[in-house]
Amino acid sequence: MARFSILPVLVCCLCACVSTKHSSRLTESAPDAEIAAEDVAWRFDFIDTAGSSMGFMVLVFTDEKIDEPTCGNDNWARMIILEDALDIDFGVDPRPAYSLRGSWLRIDLTASVCYLNHNLIGDISPEGASGYFTLTHKIGGRYIGKFTASPVSQVTKDY
Repeated sequence: MARFSILPVLVCCLCACVSTKHSSRLTESAPDAEIAAEDVAWRFDFIDTAGSSMGFMVLVFTDEKIDEPTCGNDNWARMIILEDALDIDFGVDPRPAYSLRGSWLRIDLTASVCYLNHNLIGDISPEGASGYFTLTHKIGGRYIGKFTASPVSQVTKDY
């Protein structure tokens, strides 16, 4: 009676399941310019874990690459704060920066401070954005709540 080893079958199955195509959102192409147009103000509304409003910020995306430390995060661009009615103490002046890959949006509201990240992470389209609001730092982090955003007005570049 012949003995068959299961190892060649497992290796064959594993090779058949491996794809060479990257499916990560982080490797997708950059978004259309209309998603993060520089002449559009976006209102970001924040809700805490209990469902209560934490306030809002009005921000504008720019294509200006930031030269401040973002802990090794390349290709981040600066955001302009037009209005800050967010009821949270960051401990530092907020200097937001963002990264966009396809529809995947990440904003660090305290990008100028390495290892203190107030992150907005979610999806964006020309009609709006939504996702999670988190705090991460060297020794941990926590979930703060959720955000939603929508374009609210045209702006001129003389912020």
